[in-house]
Amino acid sequence: RGVVSSICSKNDFEAAKAKLTEFALFDQFVFPFISFSPKGEAVSAIVEQMQLRPQNVLFVDDNVNNLAEVRAREPEIHVADAREPATLALLNALVAKYEHVRKSRIDKYRALEARQSDWKANTAPREDFLRGCDITMAIAERTDNAEFAARIEELINRTNQMNFTKSRVEPGSLTATIVANDGAYLPYSVFVWDKYGYHGLVGFAFVEKRKKLTHFLFSCRIMHMGVEQRLLYELARHWAHPQLDVSTVPVKPEEAPWIKVVRFAEPEV
Repeated sequence: RGVVSSICSKNDFEAAKAKLTEFALFDQFVFPFISFSPKGEAVSAIVEQMQLRPQNVLFVDDNVNNLAEVRAREPEIHVADAREPATLALLNALVAKYEHVRKSRIDKYRALEARQSDWKANTAPREDFLRGCDITMAIAERTDNAEFAARIEELINRTNQMNFTKSRVEPGSLTATIVANDGAYLPYSVFVWDKYGYHGLVGFAFVEKRKKLTHFLFSCRIMHMGVEQRLLYELARHWAHPQLDVSTVPVKPEEAPWIKVVRFAEPEV
């Protein structure tokens, strides 16, 4: 249903992993934080590693002290007491709310997890590390975006942290805009993959009259990779938007030479 679960446990990692593996559950969690650490700092670490906002996270625990500690550390996080019957109802309601979603996002976060693990072990400059990631980006333009309209709408309306224009759209409205536009509004969607996996459609820009960024947003999974800077660079350089006003977003055009840009129309893409 698109909901991703992590685990925060005051326990011995290997013992907990063995038990979760016995129940065929360990692989359902990403960024597990299992150690004898205070849960406040542990949950903060998980949220940061997953590149999420606290207000988009629900922390469930059966200890009121842990719940209070996490809320004290992250005031915007949602918490629920596992012992309360209302919590099961809340979780069932969340599952029902996303019944229309027919995909798992675990693999996407597995790729993020692997990249962050390698980065922690890395001693080279960050740019050298990024060059070794084999990051590739494809940009779909104009009507090529029509078949991805539903995903683009989801990205626009659900993205907060890296929605630099804070614009939203009415569900179901984007297809007509993309297909019928007369050149006044030019859409560009971004697909990214690297040696860790395929990240999918992770960015979108909408340029109005070749000058204004109506939409400019990205999935938090590609944070710190240079994708948003490279897209602005490509729009100004290759898509004839030299007058593009970038003052409305906290991003500057940069070549980010560690990113390889390929043509969306190529058969292999």
